[in-house]
Amino acid sequence: MVASRDRPDRLFRALRGLESLAISWLFLGQEIRVDSRCLDCGEPITLRMRDGKLLELTPASTVAHINIPVAQWRGQYPNA
Repeated sequence: MVASRDRPDRLFRALRGLESLAISWLFLGQEIRVDSRCLDCGEPITLRMRDGKLLELTPASTVAHINIPVAQWRGQYPNA
């Protein structure tokens, strides 16, 4: 969930884990926090960002997985 630009107390839901990382560019100069859960084990995941920079990642061992081979990114996703 992320706060709106005009109302920091208001929260929004992010749809996908990696897409939620791009949301910090919508709130330049503001710190955003994303709370999620691991789809494998259900453990809580929290990250804080500002202007595309990661400020906190808990747990620090968190990794992301994209089930598309890198060689196919350009064909299917030209902006990747």
